Amino acid sequence: MRAQCDAVEIADLLLGRAPLPLSADEQIARLRFWQDPHSGIVGALDEDGRQRPVGTPPFSKETGYHFLCVGYALDLLGSEFAHPPHGVAALSAGDVVEYLEALPRQENPPMA
Repeated sequence: MRAQCDAVEIADLLLGRAPLPLSADEQIARLRFWQDPHSGIVGALDEDGRQRPVGTPPFSKETGYHFLCVGYALDLLGSEFAHPPHGVAALSAGDVVEYLEALPRQENPPMA
């Protein structure tokens, strides 16, 4: 998944188009396929390339990265996710604050 998203980003930067051999529409379809339609989250793929079930809560290091990575690739291709992030929308404000406060910002801050 990461390699596909990186390919989209690099091709956009260097070539201004989707990476070959797939068309932009085929790239979009592939990226959208990785989103769980029920939760709206992009989880990890198993060794056969199938989506692993997304647990609850939907936040994890892995799912967070995939959601951002795939979302950015879709944006570069002029598209967006097919489904809203239901799993995130169902969280309370307290759940979101708890997750954000638990991030290891002091030990491992996000790159800017």
